Amino acid sequence: MNQTTKKGHLFSIIFISLVIFSLSFTGCTTKQEAAEDTSIREIKPMEFKKHVDVASSSITYYDKNSELYASQTSTIQESDDPFRIVDHGPAEELPVEVRNPTIYVLFSQPVVPLAKLGDVMTTSEIMSISPPVPGIYRWYGSKILSFEPSEKYLPQREYRVSIQKSLKSLGGKTLTGETSFRFHTEYLKIVDFYPGSPYEGYSFSDVPLAEAKKITLTFSYPVSIDVIKKYITLTSKGKKYNFTLARPQNPDELDENYILRTIVLYVDEDFESDAEVIVTLGKGARSEVDFIGTPEEIRRTFHTITPFVYKEYSSYSYSFPRSEKGDANPVYLEFSHSVDKESVKANISLSLEVQNLQENIEVWGNYVKLTNLPVTYGGFYTIDMGKKMRDVYGRELGKQYSVKITVSDASTYYYFPHYGTRMLESSFEPKIIFEHQNIFDGVWRVDRIDDPYSSFSSESLGIYDFSYAKKNVKHYRILSLRPWLNEEKKGFVGISWNFQEKRKDGTRPSWGQYNLQVQVTDLGITTRYGYNKIIVMVASLSSGKPVKGARVLLDTRDSLSLYEYTDKNGMAVFSFQDGEYVRYFTTNSTVTQPRIIVENGTDKIIFIPNTSHDQYHFGIYNTTTINHVEKSTMKAFLYTDRGLYKPGETITYSGIDRTL
Repeated sequence: MNQTTKKGHLFSIIFISLVIFSLSFTGCTTKQEAAEDTSIREIKPMEFKKHVDVASSSITYYDKNSELYASQTSTIQESDDPFRIVDHGPAEELPVEVRNPTIYVLFSQPVVPLAKLGDVMTTSEIMSISPPVPGIYRWYGSKILSFEPSEKYLPQREYRVSIQKSLKSLGGKTLTGETSFRFHTEYLKIVDFYPGSPYEGYSFSDVPLAEAKKITLTFSYPVSIDVIKKYITLTSKGKKYNFTLARPQNPDELDENYILRTIVLYVDEDFESDAEVIVTLGKGARSEVDFIGTPEEIRRTFHTITPFVYKEYSSYSYSFPRSEKGDANPVYLEFSHSVDKESVKANISLSLEVQNLQENIEVWGNYVKLTNLPVTYGGFYTIDMGKKMRDVYGRELGKQYSVKITVSDASTYYYFPHYGTRMLESSFEPKIIFEHQNIFDGVWRVDRIDDPYSSFSSESLGIYDFSYAKKNVKHYRILSLRPWLNEEKKGFVGISWNFQEKRKDGTRPSWGQYNLQVQVTDLGITTRYGYNKIIVMVASLSSGKPVKGARVLLDTRDSLSLYEYTDKNGMAVFSFQDGEYVRYFTTNSTVTQPRIIVENGTDKIIFIPNTSHDQYHFGIYNTTTINHVEKSTMKAFLYTDRGLYKPGETITYSGIDRTL
């Protein structure tokens, strides 16, 4: 908290204390008055004025009819302290946020009688302010004189507050000690600074030479170009540079106040590369001639563009499963600045045999990427960069670079195209395929299952044999499901795997286990279901024709099974009375989706309806879940007898209340 804030806070406390004292003094009633006032009074509506000029109105902190305060010469007892100024404000510099603070002076002895408190004065014989500021004076206590400005103080100005030296206290004491004080508004500051254009991507530590010749300065206040140019100097490496000043060139796009606060320096000649540029706003800088100047100089700096050099490289291997291309094995050559793509073609070569190297080169800013190279894992090759390679500013490397690249091992990954509950047409050979590279340890399990919606536990997984696997080679494994199917090549097969590396405790992370449950079948089903009906349609996947006579079962709560047989259209229909659906399919107070089982000879399929059918797609916008649809819902429709009403008319509402 600065001194200005502290003194303002002290003044607020004194002021509030005086108000509380005055209110408590004038608002008291005697016990006799309180006892006699026992009737219930009529409360009349309060009348409010539309506009009240608070600044020019008098404030009364006492009862003017009281004999104690009616006299202008009421005697107030003074202390033995000398008569002096014990506090004042504001002090020193006003923050830019504080534009028109109150000026106050606190005396050690009473100066005016209480009858003077709150009176509005446009002038004062006691206090003077230079330069003058319009406003009003008030006594907030017999010792506190306040000035409240009606306009903002001028920027970069010093104000002197003087108290009449011949002033005497009510007790006749002469004023002693300092009788004046000063404060000033905020000095001129640089609030924004940038070389070139504000939205370019370069850093202040690496400014291109062309951009460095245009420097923008925005100040805290509007500035006169003729005044401010006397205080600005521009230097770099000990040399002073000449410049001209102008306002921003796009005034239609900018705020007028911003334009008046902003100047642009246009430098006459180029700076040197890799040099610090210093913009100095000298001591005493000001917006106008008669304003106060800054007490210290202000400096802003930036660095011109550094030399174009090669920095370093990075490389790694990655793979895209099922991609026709091999591993990318990219190499990223990093330079200090954005590279000219055309200059790369003629200034880069490899020790590898590449048919058309240009197809393997990409330029991304200050990175040159070489990818899909015919490398040998564990080997190395070299990349040569010629000294004629340029950056986008036309600067050449100036020297040749040769980099030896060591090729790391191929990436490590495994890829199974599918997981979860899936169905496979039995007319095809029952096989699955998966891919892996540089995986040599893991666990898995393949077995016949009864429930295609349940997976194997992690404890039941066994060691997978990777003895065939070779380092840095992609392996594609095809697994036949025939051993786990019936004679008609149908049934359920579960596959679980966890090829993640072991943790320090020897276990594999549970998130590394994936599960695939395959139903090999010729049956295809589709369903529609609601609270009162379930429809199941069964067809042959191989022929597309409806399956007649298939047994369709619904697994329900407490293992109660409902079943129907499909008709000639392959359709089975289950109808429910009110409340039956919720009763059948409620588990632990939650209504679940039905499990549908279809059997046709040795062929069998299990299906739990999912959200593949989007009812909103068909124009249904208001739906209710099955477990709530049978509950009564209160609906009300309200409407008026017509659309528009005139002031003073009575609005009539009608309504329909119904229960769905």
